[in-house]
Amino acid sequence: MRRTGSPSIWLFLGAIIVTTHVLAGFHTELLLRRSAAGRAELLTDALLESAEQTLQASHYLEERVSARLRSIAVDIASSAVIPGADRLEEIVRRNEIRSISIYNAAGRVVSSSLSSETATMLPESYGCHEVLHGGKSEHVFGFSEGMFCEADAFGIAMKLPGGGLVRVLADVAFVLGFERSVGLPALIERFRQHHDILRLDLVDMQGKPILPATSSSAPVPDLPSISRTIMLHGKPVGRFILTLDDTTLGALRGAALAAITVSGLLSLGFLLLLRHREFRAEELREQRRLREETERRSEGLARIVSGVAHEIRNPLNTLSLGLDSLLAATASSGEPPSADVSRRFELLKQTVREANGLVQNLLQTTRPILPHPQAFDLAPWLEDLKLAFGTAFPSTRFETPAIGPTPIESDPELLRRLVWNLVANAAQTGAGSVGIALSEDAQSRVLTVSDNGPGLPDQIVEHLFMAGNTTRPDGTGLGLYNAYRLAVALGGSLKLAGTDRSGTSFELRLPAHAQPSGGLHDHVA
Repeated sequence: MRRTGSPSIWLFLGAIIVTTHVLAGFHTELLLRRSAAGRAELLTDALLESAEQTLQASHYLEERVSARLRSIAVDIASSAVIPGADRLEEIVRRNEIRSISIYNAAGRVVSSSLSSETATMLPESYGCHEVLHGGKSEHVFGFSEGMFCEADAFGIAMKLPGGGLVRVLADVAFVLGFERSVGLPALIERFRQHHDILRLDLVDMQGKPILPATSSSAPVPDLPSISRTIMLHGKPVGRFILTLDDTTLGALRGAALAAITVSGLLSLGFLLLLRHREFRAEELREQRRLREETERRSEGLARIVSGVAHEIRNPLNTLSLGLDSLLAATASSGEPPSADVSRRFELLKQTVREANGLVQNLLQTTRPILPHPQAFDLAPWLEDLKLAFGTAFPSTRFETPAIGPTPIESDPELLRRLVWNLVANAAQTGAGSVGIALSEDAQSRVLTVSDNGPGLPDQIVEHLFMAGNTTRPDGTGLGLYNAYRLAVALGGSLKLAGTDRSGTSFELRLPAHAQPSGGLHDHVA
């Protein structure tokens, strides 16, 4: 069947469906990322706010921190001898502070836990010179109005009995981890219990852990971390490292992508169904067009055939009656006719019968074709056709490849008449060989009839399937016309596959299963 629908519209619709679902997938991924970012933002904001409130609410720690540092300084000041560097390093490690330095009356370091401070002078940065010069017995620095984080270090300077001073320095980690029951460690532990948090740690601005090693959590591989800075009095004192659980988000992403994929496949399936229905509708419209075209051709031919047949049949009937009367008169004369006369009478009667048969065939072109489909196998059917062709045209070869069982549901007699018209025309136009090739698929059977004859002239091809179109002087021009009508009546199609000086081939396509005629008003060849 010729299909008039362009595939471009279906490709365009398919592209729209695919593009729409791809964009939906990207948009879904964007929304999920934004949702994850928003969730992380809420958690980190809550964590920072809680941490800052915890720190700001911990101003009472100044006295406790100061008392702790003072206790360390008193122990050193009361020592009988000045502790060495190794002893000071041990005290620093045990108390998790930054450093301890001992200065003489001139303000020069005589012992320190830091080797870099050896023989250096007391710096001005911590305001400890009043203690050195006797203005104070001790000086606490790094705190402001009951809150810390005014400087990057906290400590105490205490006057030694023999002159000079001892300075004890602690950093932010010492203060942040000082109160372990209600301070930041406890806050971090509470946040770690949240089901969406896989890792939560507190590090300084250089990335070193502030909490003790026993309180830190291990990094989570293959998952990105979020870093947020904690500020106090406008100064950064550390960073939170946060890793969120991506399992729920991953499951939601998978479900969304699966839904989009299923929707896309269903949409494409629905589009293919519509495409199939449209193509089927086009096939039905094409069949109706072919039927209507054949009907219009038949109406004109029927009028011509009816008139010619009427004019020819009258004299044929008269001639037939005259022969019968003459034969009866000869027999009643008492002398039987000679063998030669009897042969001539029989030849005349046979000629009249043939002429009447030709008239009858012409008249049958005005009668409707009524297929009687039945299931049969094309392989033995083709062998029978080959045998009949060899008897009628012994000088023309009939070639068919070996084929296996090929079931079809059609009218075997109408199909034989259709194919016979094609092979007989080929033999009558001088072809030395005629061949039939068979191919099939789930929906149709295709017979390709080819010959090695002289080919068809262009003027014949232009009106190939019209009645009266013939290349033979003695031809009626009804062979291809009738073949075309029979193909349409059987629910199939017949077309010229090719023609040149090396031969001609026709393609006959038939449905594998019988189809209703749909009110076809064709006529018998």
